[in-house]
Amino acid sequence: MFSFREVIRAIRCYGLAHTLIRRHRLWKWILLPGLVFMGLFCIGTWLVWIASDLVTTDIYSSLGVSRWIQRLESGWVSFFLILLGVSVRLVFFSFFFSLLKYLLVIVLAPYFERMASLTESFINPMEPRPAHPQLVTQTAAILAGRNSAIQTMAIALLLALSFIPLAGWVTPLLCFVVECYFFGFAILDHGCRLHRLSYSQSINFISDHRGLALGNGLVFYLLMFIPVAGWILGPGYAVVAATISLRQKS
Repeated sequence: MFSFREVIRAIRCYGLAHTLIRRHRLWKWILLPGLVFMGLFCIGTWLVWIASDLVTTDIYSSLGVSRWIQRLESGWVSFFLILLGVSVRLVFFSFFFSLLKYLLVIVLAPYFERMASLTESFINPMEPRPAHPQLVTQTAAILAGRNSAIQTMAIALLLALSFIPLAGWVTPLLCFVVECYFFGFAILDHGCRLHRLSYSQSINFISDHRGLALGNGLVFYLLMFIPVAGWILGPGYAVVAATISLRQKS
């Protein structure tokens, strides 16, 4: 099921997360994942842009698009193909960024689990016991593999759609929505672990509350448009906000 109310609730939880982080001075918990993510983000963005440029150029060359444009000498056609090229590059960026996101979720899984547990302890006097770090990492890796396979198929379909005139212009927006949802899915899973949900129960719960996942991922990706500060604060704030939204839901 999907509810816009849950999207709004998840967005508002970022404000509650900010209040909790300031009140309990959790900045040191926010900085570590933020700095790791910022480093991966900067390196990944540079590599992805180069790779997408090479792929787009090769596709145009193999299809003879460049020669066709030169023969037509039409400014409108050139402008149209420039927009098409931007759409293709954005789809590639969304795909590679999703892989980077899953790498972050797997590597920092024990840390995120501890952050969620700490947040829960401030909300609920009885502090839940985090799962064993190795078990948390294994579960995060399994979930990341499942979600990345589903997301890859979705992005592949959108990539094919991006080469279709007019329809291809909306593919970056669709990729953005898909990316937001699956990031929120991965972050919410840490909170589900605190509520003693099994792997399958966690998947079913988040699938029944897609709005929470989408809203959580949406704010996170909007923070990515704020250089440095957004990159550092985004991951930690997402974990705290997701934990709060799950507590409200329960």
